[in-house]
Amino acid sequence: MFPERQVVETLPRGRHNLSREEVESDQRNRILLGTTEAVGEVGYAALTVAEITKRARVSKSVFYREFDNREEAFLAAFAAASEAMLAHLYEVAGRFEHWTDGVRGGSAELVNWLREHPAVARMMFVELPAAGEVGLRHRDELLDGYVRLLAAAGARARSEDPGLPEMPAWAPRMAAGAIIESIGAEFRRDQLARPDELVERLSSLQLVLLGTADPEGPAA
Repeated sequence: MFPERQVVETLPRGRHNLSREEVESDQRNRILLGTTEAVGEVGYAALTVAEITKRARVSKSVFYREFDNREEAFLAAFAAASEAMLAHLYEVAGRFEHWTDGVRGGSAELVNWLREHPAVARMMFVELPAAGEVGLRHRDELLDGYVRLLAAAGARARSEDPGLPEMPAWAPRMAAGAIIESIGAEFRRDQLARPDELVERLSSLQLVLLGTADPEGPAA
């Protein structure tokens, strides 16, 4: 859904072996990518169906077969992007033998992913509030996804380091909220160009809130 380079390909012309379901799925994915690219370039306020279809290379009739309006396409694109990003972070964190390394590796991968997908980053962390109340509800869903990810990290920490104190119930949500706000602020200031500093801050914040007072290494 969100490849390294977000390029929308057209379907082959003429006869092909794709089923109707495959064609429609491809067209929907292209609309989602086209929406993301349009938001990244013009912002949500200036987003139009014409801007989306131009980038997705589909007709307006195809667009309206899938979505009722620009807001619905925007929110669907956001949902697909956040799901893809969180799934990737779960997979990355599991590669590391110790939970602290997973936190650091996950933080680095998060920042790298957003730098490689600048349109997604703008959509998720800058433009979403422009969609009004429904956009804020979707932002809360992104926050909930981070909360679950960080709660899993905290549980893993205690399975690997039984001496850690019990994690406060508020810790994952506070950490998730701080991550989202920090990334949004950095992106608005165009500071993702300095990724190492942001990775270090995000890692330290998570390590402290999830269970250790020593952000430089595993708990004793």
